Amino acid sequence: MKAKKLLSLLLAGAMAASVAAVPAVSAEDTAPVELTVVTTNDIHGYYTNTGSTLGMEYVAAIAQAEGADLVLDAGDTLHGQSFATVTQGESMARLMQAAGYDAMTMGNHDLNYGVARLQQLNEDYLPILTGNLVDQNGDSALPGSITKEVEGITVGVFGVYDDSLISSADANALEGHTVTDAVAYANQTAQALTDAGCDVVVCLTHSADPIAFAQQTFNIDLVVSGHQHLEYSTLLDNAQGKNVFVTQNGYYFWQAGLISLSYDPATDEITQADLEYITAQQAAAEYTPDETVSALIDTITKENSTILNTVIGASPVEMPYAWEDVRRGETDIGQFVTASYLEATGADLAIENAGGIRSGLPQGDVLYGNIISISPYGNLVVTKQLTGAEIWEMLEISLDITLRNQAAYEGQLGMLQQGSSAQDAQLAYPFPEESGSALQVSGAEITYDPEAEYGSRIQSVTIGGTAIQSGRLYTVAGNSYLATDDTYPMLANAAVEHEYGTCEEAIRDLLLQGEDAVRAAVEGSVWSVASAQPEEPVVPETPDTGSEEQPNSTDTTDTPVVPEEVPPTGDTAAPLAGTALLLVSGLGLGVLLVLRHRCRKTGGCQ
Repeated sequence: MKAKKLLSLLLAGAMAASVAAVPAVSAEDTAPVELTVVTTNDIHGYYTNTGSTLGMEYVAAIAQAEGADLVLDAGDTLHGQSFATVTQGESMARLMQAAGYDAMTMGNHDLNYGVARLQQLNEDYLPILTGNLVDQNGDSALPGSITKEVEGITVGVFGVYDDSLISSADANALEGHTVTDAVAYANQTAQALTDAGCDVVVCLTHSADPIAFAQQTFNIDLVVSGHQHLEYSTLLDNAQGKNVFVTQNGYYFWQAGLISLSYDPATDEITQADLEYITAQQAAAEYTPDETVSALIDTITKENSTILNTVIGASPVEMPYAWEDVRRGETDIGQFVTASYLEATGADLAIENAGGIRSGLPQGDVLYGNIISISPYGNLVVTKQLTGAEIWEMLEISLDITLRNQAAYEGQLGMLQQGSSAQDAQLAYPFPEESGSALQVSGAEITYDPEAEYGSRIQSVTIGGTAIQSGRLYTVAGNSYLATDDTYPMLANAAVEHEYGTCEEAIRDLLLQGEDAVRAAVEGSVWSVASAQPEEPVVPETPDTGSEEQPNSTDTTDTPVVPEEVPPTGDTAAPLAGTALLLVSGLGLGVLLVLRHRCRKTGGCQ
């Protein structure tokens, strides 16, 4: 028997209260209508069954076997793994079309391709419903809604993007577009669909808080959400006091949601809603993969294989990746990525947000697909000019995030080892919202005191073997997304000095320099605790920082930076909302905490 997570909602009292307002209809007209909906979200470019990944071939199989009336996705599906990014999302869109998806909505990572690319995929393969993404004239860049006749009733489906997430989107990818208020747009659209005769209204949303969103809406029966990387199903009262069922299915294609809705025409309301999560393992055991989709996966894989399976270099060392590791301290993969930015630009300092690193590198042969998986966003490497004082402040902010990430990790791990549930551990020790903004760094040596007060933890910063000077300008390299991250206002407000190639090109180019260059990039340590610093610290090798971009010193003094008080970056005691249930897998010292992220900062999102 299938393992189910069910929320059954029998609302006889509400039904009786509203029947009086409905005109008399025949018994046939008042018979409940049963709807079946298959849903996914935050697939991030995973596409086929691997044991832990469901796969599009099984989405199609589930939809067919269960007689699904709708197949829907809540975004962050077209982007992520190299299978998706090497074709700028087309491979995923082709599979979704073949699997029978009726529609999806845009996620923040889908937007990395740019609005024009999403418009093309929408035209060629499936509706990408995001009506509140508008151009400078206020016209929607993508379609807003579709309708479908199902079991004798009309179902309207629309998509809306959370406007609070717009800061996580690449400004270049927006191409002059903006996002209007999500709640206002949702209510306007739901009313229009209702007025047009839709009996049931479904909302697809990529949202930071779909619970709060749903509670402010009216005329919506089902909210299929994404972005948080959570699992939940809950029945809420909307702004009218009527039922709205809100769901989310986790992430990385571990499972799909199978939703059963019972709609009563007499009360014009959903009277029962059940949600079953069908995992990858369960699907493989109970369903037969769709042959057409399986064949298309093989075709696309062969089309991509020439590029993705090209060996472009070799690494003498493994550079492992874990979501939590890049957020709680320096890593080999973080140093390698940032060292590649130094090499590409000749900058003084290179930084990478933890959420921008999505994979590691194997020891031995490295494929092009490995490189894309590290940095799948298509971001450019850019440089900006910051003063020594601004760099110090930026590093102080990053260190604070890193220490809070570490505290959350240790707290969750301790509770798990003591036998607590994953949910209790996550709620007790949530990662901060800006966890993905913790920086990986190359080009500097930094000492710090983790016991000091925030704003005075950094003890020293040297660049090129010399203590940084408060008034001097330094060239800082990073990805084009990080360059706009308002977690670091000094960075976001600085003008871009120069744009280079993509991040994956920089990583590839450093790898092509050979094993000695790769080894040098990850040797040594950037960060060290001041009290534990050795007498002769190892100075990490970095590429030559000389370049035409590097400015001359604008400060004639030899006085190192004396940090000013830095404003706090967040309330470490502030609890996450009860619905922000982070996912944890595993137990023990080797546990892998795969946790929520806020877009690329979290995400990151990725």
